Amino acid sequence: MSPTSVGFRYGASTTSATWEDVPCTNGSQFSTTLTGLTPATTYYYIAYAVVDDKEVKSTRHQFTTEKGLEVTITSHSCEDLTDDSAYLSASYTATLNSANITPTAAGFYYGVGTTLDNATKITTATSANLTSGSGSYDYWLNGLNPDTKYYWWAWVEVDGEEKKSDRREFTTASKVSTKPVVDAEWLELPAELTGTPCEGAYVWTVKDDTTRNYTIAYNTSEYATYWVAYNLKASHMGSLSRPSSWNYDTTADAPDPNYQVNVDNTYNSYNNGAGHSKGHLIPNASRNGDEEMQKQTFFYPNSVPQIQNGFNGGIWSSLEGALQTIGKQEEIFIVTGTAFSKVGESKSISYTSTKSDSEKQVPIPNYFYKVVLKVNKTNSTVNDAKAIGFWFENKAYEGSYTNYAVSVDQIEKWTGLNFFVNLKNDLEESAESNTSWSEFQSF
Repeated sequence: MSPTSVGFRYGASTTSATWEDVPCTNGSQFSTTLTGLTPATTYYYIAYAVVDDKEVKSTRHQFTTEKGLEVTITSHSCEDLTDDSAYLSASYTATLNSANITPTAAGFYYGVGTTLDNATKITTATSANLTSGSGSYDYWLNGLNPDTKYYWWAWVEVDGEEKKSDRREFTTASKVSTKPVVDAEWLELPAELTGTPCEGAYVWTVKDDTTRNYTIAYNTSEYATYWVAYNLKASHMGSLSRPSSWNYDTTADAPDPNYQVNVDNTYNSYNNGAGHSKGHLIPNASRNGDEEMQKQTFFYPNSVPQIQNGFNGGIWSSLEGALQTIGKQEEIFIVTGTAFSKVGESKSISYTSTKSDSEKQVPIPNYFYKVVLKVNKTNSTVNDAKAIGFWFENKAYEGSYTNYAVSVDQIEKWTGLNFFVNLKNDLEESAESNTSWSEFQSF
């Protein structure tokens, strides 16, 4: 016998007398869709059928509606790709029961796999720096592998639930060449850095208009300057006043300012001179005969944390002055560098920061060195050469810099670098074996 009516009764109370009746089309099977329900609410219901004027009811069931949480996440195109970094950004909207709500956290997932299974999760923002209803957030992703495809997702956490964007992808750039495009006259430039402790450094040349000033090797992810290479002659030096401020290097080939450390204020480890000052690798006084070149010695990457009292302001400054005296008489070629460990050695690395860029941790070099070259030429051909090196720990000293003279060969062994490669092999071998400062002076 067919029922004369069928339907459902439901309500938010266990008392069925207050339930609403929802008739359905007669049949042995029937269903309905309930609308206008309250979010996050438990409802109770029964199904019924009237047969021969008698109502037959099912057992009572229940369900709970979901929260009225509406979240949309939009991940934006990946920008500013380099060989080891990418800039990620996303935006969101978030409401709960039609009212604006602030996410408790937001960030990104990323990895080389196409799923989230092995992806790395990064939290980049919390409720303290997220806004109610809608907002955006971003992140500089560093330490990536060159020429590699990565997949990423944006996420926000709202009312205890994590919501994700659709998957996106980017491919990092090919590795930056570590071999400068050099002229044979740039005698001080080291060989390429592949296979050395400086491998992966970004190498560029700072120019005054079209005139080369110096070449620099800098680790953009570690904020570490490995070396600065430059020539020094009388025309570079003069009596210009010392510039009063430091600046980002924005010359044509320099890395983005995001990869540089603002050292307008001194390092937090300065300690009234007992700690680390802003040590120039190419000194101000080696370029104070040309205003633009001098300003370029105050670019942030040319600064490294160096013990001030008894080192940067003492023995190191005396060595720089001695080289400037020679440079006023003849052109010389210099590489000033830092090291964190000798080859085969494992030393711990301490870090500092500046008040003007406190989020960036700057590694403190354990060692400083200089290698210096003199040459004799017939016309434009080098026919003889002499070199000398100096090696120091990053600490206070007493006594003369001459006590720390070593051969360039020795510094090559300690650093893993190859200096003065533009010399002919026999001249390079002879020049780099010298350990005598007096022989270098009189050459």
